[in-house]
Amino acid sequence: MTDTPTSMKNSPRAIKMAQELLQTWLVPATSGEEPPLDRIVAAGFKEHKEFNSGERRWINSAVYGTVRLLDRQRFLLGRTGKEETTENLITLWQDEHTVTRPNWADSLRDAIDALPSAEDPHGYLRVTLSIPDNIATSIEAQLGDESLEAGAAFNEQAPTVLRVNTLRTRKSRITDKVADTQETRYSPLGLVLPQRVALPTLHGFKEGWFELQEEASQLATLLTDAQPGSTVVDVGAGGGGKSLALAAMMKNQGQITAIDPSEWRLTELKQRAARAHAFNISTFCPELDENGLWIDDASGTLKALENQADCVLLDAPCSGSGTMRRSPDIRWRYHSTVAFAALQLSLVRQSARFVKPGGALVYVTCALERDQNEDVIEKFLACAEGADFSIEPGKAALESGMQRAAVYCMGIDAGARWLPADTDTLFNGPFLRTWPHKHGMDAFFAARLVRSVAR
Repeated sequence: MTDTPTSMKNSPRAIKMAQELLQTWLVPATSGEEPPLDRIVAAGFKEHKEFNSGERRWINSAVYGTVRLLDRQRFLLGRTGKEETTENLITLWQDEHTVTRPNWADSLRDAIDALPSAEDPHGYLRVTLSIPDNIATSIEAQLGDESLEAGAAFNEQAPTVLRVNTLRTRKSRITDKVADTQETRYSPLGLVLPQRVALPTLHGFKEGWFELQEEASQLATLLTDAQPGSTVVDVGAGGGGKSLALAAMMKNQGQITAIDPSEWRLTELKQRAARAHAFNISTFCPELDENGLWIDDASGTLKALENQADCVLLDAPCSGSGTMRRSPDIRWRYHSTVAFAALQLSLVRQSARFVKPGGALVYVTCALERDQNEDVIEKFLACAEGADFSIEPGKAALESGMQRAAVYCMGIDAGARWLPADTDTLFNGPFLRTWPHKHGMDAFFAARLVRSVAR
């Protein structure tokens, strides 16, 4: 069906669908768990195939936009004396984003004028930009005068970023086949798509030419500076995004052991590895004891890894607060950062035993709060398992990883010319810290720790 001007905006059925999807997200599931918004929207479109592309775009815009700015929208409803219902929330979004704005009453104009301005930074960040207080407080503590710029950047739509799989192709081959891509600013492996598309429809997907991977995640992997022939352990491997990137960095030489407590996620990793032609990855799914600690298998997989790894990459479970651009609903989910910090410290302590003397442990989160990042590193270094470790400034390792990746994906001359001039801005002291307003990336944290040779 060809999109008409009406279908490009909204239709009665599109409005109704947006209301239903928003209601499903607002009311927690009977299990007590709140499904992620993207899963709710995908399930809704899978069940209702009658919507054309224009209607789908409008529904996505209305639902994601309302969720992203939920506290702002609640403020406006309150000022206009309207009850907070899904119908009123979607109607508000519709009225604000209709070109002719036929439904804008004077009360709504007055309510918009009453929103906190940048002259009230506290209210502007929390209400107008809809950053929850706990996250806003963390942003303010770390960024000071940059907080409002960061908050606005967190409300922008994240781009779709690919990582070139150098096991299968070079960057130029993809840019020749996929129109209008742009290179990422820091990672030599990244390409930004001009618009959101279904990846399986892109030329080269079946051949494994690329993987979906946010630029900050690419940099966190490059920070390992994993070498061909190395022994690497990927803890919290999940669906394998970083394991596949490591395999490419290592040119399929050496061994990667991907550890994750989810069997189905490791199954996804195996499927992706087959498409990517990443053949040096083995997987291990540990059982957990009553304290959440790994239980080794009968063959002693974990025991055999002790003191063997040149590098351990720990992609730690976290609140995900740094990914608000692509998952706006994550800001409204309740996460105990205390509980996450305890789990993160436990995982660092367990992972440290795999690192050989002289090897590195790279700790990564996509959370912006200090208590899931710097504080965890400090606590680890103060405990028995961290006694042999010290913090290594990450810039040299990252630049080394960048230069080798540039050679792999663009040729021998690319390593010397790729290195961005402002890599210093990626670091807060020795730690990798990326921000959307500074770098155009999700807010990631990464620390590189080295184990002393003398034991």
